[in-house]
Amino acid sequence: MSITQVQADAAVKERQWYLSRIVNPELGNVTETLTICHNLLVFNSPQEPNAAECIERGPSIKLPVSSNKLEILKGILVRDGPHIISLTMILKEKSFNKYVTKLTLIEPIELPQIALAIKCIKDALNQLTNAIHCLDLSIMASVLAQIKRAKDSLNLLTDTSLAFPFHAMPASKFSPELPNEHVAVDIYVNQQEICVDLKRLHKITVKPWGDINPVTGKSYVDMLRDEMKISTSSDISQLQKEVEAKFTHTHTTKHSSETSSSSFIAGTSIPLPNNSNNNNVESSSSLASFFLSLLNRYTPMDYVTKCITYNDSVVMVNNKIEVLSLDPVVVSVFTKLDSLEYLIGNYMLNLESLN
Repeated sequence: MSITQVQADAAVKERQWYLSRIVNPELGNVTETLTICHNLLVFNSPQEPNAAECIERGPSIKLPVSSNKLEILKGILVRDGPHIISLTMILKEKSFNKYVTKLTLIEPIELPQIALAIKCIKDALNQLTNAIHCLDLSIMASVLAQIKRAKDSLNLLTDTSLAFPFHAMPASKFSPELPNEHVAVDIYVNQQEICVDLKRLHKITVKPWGDINPVTGKSYVDMLRDEMKISTSSDISQLQKEVEAKFTHTHTTKHSSETSSSSFIAGTSIPLPNNSNNNNVESSSSLASFFLSLLNRYTPMDYVTKCITYNDSVVMVNNKIEVLSLDPVVVSVFTKLDSLEYLIGNYMLNLESLN
């Protein structure tokens, strides 16, 4: 037998010894900790409800939702498992109060990050249960990946589809109905805290900046940004012409004939009133709108840098209120998962060193 073969056999025996004497005795504790994490997120309690043993589901988690500055937002949020089952918010901020002063949740909202953490923990438990007598490095790597994914989901918002501008809260979830055109609401987990994020929106209706391509779902501004990334030209007027050649105008409103036939002030893209209309009342109204727009006009670069495609519209964010409320149960689960990640990670490093 060669020296290489002897060394390989010795490494195998060392790994087997390490697994049987060091790792396997700890699997019971790992499984127990994962089970506690699962139950805390699902049942708000370390133990699963059991009527025979008089074990009940834990109480819902009630959290304050209040801003630190001038109490512009105050409320109470209640989480039960992966769902927000109750939320009442009172707003005292002028720009928001034009559209909403109080919001009350009337349908539960799922927190996908907590739901994902529950799934990952369950998958890790199943893998450990199925491999209790034949644990190897690949299974440990898979369990570690599930634990890390569960931990990360409770710490960071990594899925952009869960928040503005890729997520739009259904208006019917609240009473009064959420004015989605003017106010966006997102609720998610960030650094073990429940985050309630409100944005006051300004909808862009000026053509072509407010147009959406029905085929791609991209706005005129999105396409202009894409063109700016690949073009060597810094002339935004020339880039606009190139984008307009590709873009299909889709919005038709009762004012579409006016906006489509209007001319634009160079460098500002503010529509001029239509002089072809001889009606004095309509001309006066158009002229008044024109001068009003001059007071609040945006430059092309303003549109490029500030416009966001959201919920089939183009908007700008005028104001934002973000409130964070520390969830003690989520913190507890995160801490336990972090300890497990460290423990199993060390096991794997030691096993890999024996190869």
